[in-house]
Amino acid sequence: MLNDTKGHQYGDRLLVEVAGRLRASVRTSDTVSRLGGDEFVVLLSELDAAEAKAASQAESVAEKILVAIQSPFKVHDEEFQCTCSIGVSLFQQNLGYDR
Repeated sequence: MLNDTKGHQYGDRLLVEVAGRLRASVRTSDTVSRLGGDEFVVLLSELDAAEAKAASQAESVAEKILVAIQSPFKVHDEEFQCTCSIGVSLFQQNLGYDR
């Protein structure tokens, strides 16, 4: 919507600001990547091996991201509000093979 009302220079700047807040919400060992448009992926590494603990850790990061995105963004001296939705998927890396 921002691109349509203010132009791509506003939308692009907002995406840069969102990416910065996402990076500030995770550890340096985690990964933040833009898929395209206004979609981002956050990959959390080194979560606890226990599923319940890992889920709690992921939830904490998701809550931190929600708070960061809820604060107004300043783009070209104008303030904008954003919302976001977050989905979480947990998986364990298994390097061995069950036979």
